[in-house]
Amino acid sequence: MTGIDYAVVALYIVLTVWIGVAYARRSATNLRSYFLGGNKISWWALAASGAASNFDISGTMWMVGMVAALGMRSFWVFCTFAVFNCAFLMAYMAPWIRRTKVLTATELIHSRFGTHSGGRVARLASAIMATLFQGFAMGYAFVGIGKFAAEYIPLPANACAILIMTVTTVYSMIGGFKGVIATDIFQAVLMCLCGLLVGGAAFFIIDPAKLHALGFVTSLLPVSRVEGLPPSLICEGFDLFGIMAVFWVLNGLFHSMAGAGGSYGEQRFLATRNVADAAKAGFAWGLMMIPRFALVAGVVFVVLSGSMGVTDPEKILPVALRDSPMIPSGVRGFMMAALLAAFMSTLSGTLNAGASIIVRDIVEVLRPGLSQRALVRAGHLATAGLLLFGTIAGMNTDSINSIWIWMQLGLAASMLLPNVLRWHWWRMNGWGYAAGTLLACVLSLAVLFWQQVPMLVAIHPEPVPYIYTPLVYAVSLIGAILVSLATQPVDPATLDEFYRRVRPRGLWGTVKNRVGPLPALSGAASSATRILVNVLLGGAAIMSTYFGVFYLIGHWFTYAGICAAVAGMACAALYFTWYLPWRDEELENGMDPTDDTA
Repeated sequence: MTGIDYAVVALYIVLTVWIGVAYARRSATNLRSYFLGGNKISWWALAASGAASNFDISGTMWMVGMVAALGMRSFWVFCTFAVFNCAFLMAYMAPWIRRTKVLTATELIHSRFGTHSGGRVARLASAIMATLFQGFAMGYAFVGIGKFAAEYIPLPANACAILIMTVTTVYSMIGGFKGVIATDIFQAVLMCLCGLLVGGAAFFIIDPAKLHALGFVTSLLPVSRVEGLPPSLICEGFDLFGIMAVFWVLNGLFHSMAGAGGSYGEQRFLATRNVADAAKAGFAWGLMMIPRFALVAGVVFVVLSGSMGVTDPEKILPVALRDSPMIPSGVRGFMMAALLAAFMSTLSGTLNAGASIIVRDIVEVLRPGLSQRALVRAGHLATAGLLLFGTIAGMNTDSINSIWIWMQLGLAASMLLPNVLRWHWWRMNGWGYAAGTLLACVLSLAVLFWQQVPMLVAIHPEPVPYIYTPLVYAVSLIGAILVSLATQPVDPATLDEFYRRVRPRGLWGTVKNRVGPLPALSGAASSATRILVNVLLGGAAIMSTYFGVFYLIGHWFTYAGICAAVAGMACAALYFTWYLPWRDEELENGMDPTDDTA
């Protein structure tokens, strides 16, 4: 890093904080403005913000390590965080979320389960789970930014993480949701340029013959077992690849059918101007992740073909950017700023969503008489509290992979199936939701103390996902179903109103018959058959595009051509089955793009 590089990074930080300050007055007038921008933000801006929030530096470092260790089979691991989720969002989940018209992801609990005791306990359980997940997500971000920044800044990793996270918290607190969106768009542009720059440069820099001779795994087919993995991956059960692939895919499917992540994801779709915009944002979100895969592919192929000798897979990204002689001064600073943007955008989205849940679903429930100004101040305190929790969690974790896998296959897994059931099964009630979620949550938290419990150590010396994840799923599903059936159903008025507003698909026959005929739905989510077709087409389009980026940059042109053909045919079909129906609905209904009733 030269003086020019540091100057570029400093300029980026100043501009980011300035944007947050500029939006402070507009963002803090009321809660809907502070947390959803008054439902006046364009769908493309929300999609860019969501993509920027997903494009985190810790996850990118982890993805680079996965691809370097597993080759193209790493995409089975990426299924854990629902890399294909945008196919479900664009097909039906984003419109369902938008039709609830609530303020936060957990506020829709009352819309689904009512305001009586069952609804209240379900809302509290959801808020607890979401807050816990956001807190550990802060710890995950802490580990990643500490490892990354310590390669450039002459400070310990923890000190680097605290410094950068504090700066991010400042503009997240004062700017509110509009400030987060504005900075996310700025950061998304930087990150896209960085990904395209690295991927494009790698295409011309690498020696294809040398790369291909290294035996990089180009096959997407899973195998039962993988040998020669780093110890950190073996500890997480990655050597038993076939078994783990089942849980990675299941986790991704449950994520996709459960909503948009339970935090900042729902917030992006709740903030859209109408239902059609929510569907468009779901598709655009996936497309805007393409530069991230270009960045990952470029870094991995340059490192592999150049034999840079990095021993820690999670440090491949920062070491490659620091030591590569092919990156000139200024450009290195720009790339550093872009990756810093990836961290800050994710952290700001996590902080804003987590604070909104704490304020809306905990503080307001316990203190219903507080003024709007007092609630905004509570949001600031909640943001600071999340930062402190994340710092403590991060300082007690050494590996990005260990905390990320546990978060996905342990903590998040405990609430996936209850969230799936609330959308797709009418008999699910608040008591069942709370029981399934909290019982499984206790089990997932016990994993953190696995080695201190002799009974668990007797089962296996280390907590591996192929042992604890099935237990989490089973406890969650059985608890949710049994408790729901053992208690009274949600009152008919609440169920009927939810059905009329959202029009969900699945096991809703009892409610559908009670409500009676309703106006026919238009748009791409008008029938179960159309939804299924669009999920399959969207998944094919997105995943083929992601695969194609890797094959193209790595000079496997035959594979890249096949991926391009599949993606092209899927997109052509989606034009008729998805895009035109949404466009026709808007034209037919004469929707005002700012109309919140759509």
